[in-house]
Amino acid sequence: MLSETSNNITTKASPELLDTYLSYRKISNYLAQRLIDNYVGRDTILRSAKSLGLCYKNTITVNNDSESDILMNHAIYNNYVFNKNAVDRCINNSREILTETERFVLNALQNAKFALLKVEKVLANDGGIIVSDLLRNGRQHLLMDKGLNASAPTGVVLASTVIYYNDFISLTGAALFVNDHKYAILNFMEMINEYAKEFDELLRTKQGYLISCLTKELIHNGASERVRFKDIK
Repeated sequence: MLSETSNNITTKASPELLDTYLSYRKISNYLAQRLIDNYVGRDTILRSAKSLGLCYKNTITVNNDSESDILMNHAIYNNYVFNKNAVDRCINNSREILTETERFVLNALQNAKFALLKVEKVLANDGGIIVSDLLRNGRQHLLMDKGLNASAPTGVVLASTVIYYNDFISLTGAALFVNDHKYAILNFMEMINEYAKEFDELLRTKQGYLISCLTKELIHNGASERVRFKDIK
């Protein structure tokens, strides 16, 4: 059901695709809150805050809504206990009652990946953007995001967690603008090369560690204060 990568990307958004995206977006937001409420404890949030430099003497300190979103996103997707994150724990809980569509979206969340997305082309209307994933040899995708479609210039690069669906990708909601932080990106790529040829070859725990290192540096350098593209409801 999930198409993680494809060279035969859809190059034109449609009203039907927009409706699908908005439906999945609503469900993913609901599931994210459910994950936070039931599978992300205070200890997990505190560990994530420490790894991102958003903690002082066991007190979580965020300067804006962007940092709060990034913290919770990291706690859900990149904080592992016995090699399982919050999504894994939810899926493994047989007592969870979900609709078929909710289960489909939850499975997509389990397969979400961190990415560096460069905006190649903003499509007219209907929320579509052609992006290339700089972490995966520039593979292109159709990104559905109404907020970015309305405001992102060509050439902007975003660091975010990506959800893969059949015909498009979407963001988990937290994103950082990284064009002004090339040194941080180069350092991140060098750290990847120390362990593997490709980012996806790394263990998820190692990926989470490297993501936290990059995100911490970006936040420290003010990336969360300069630009945040927020999806339009």
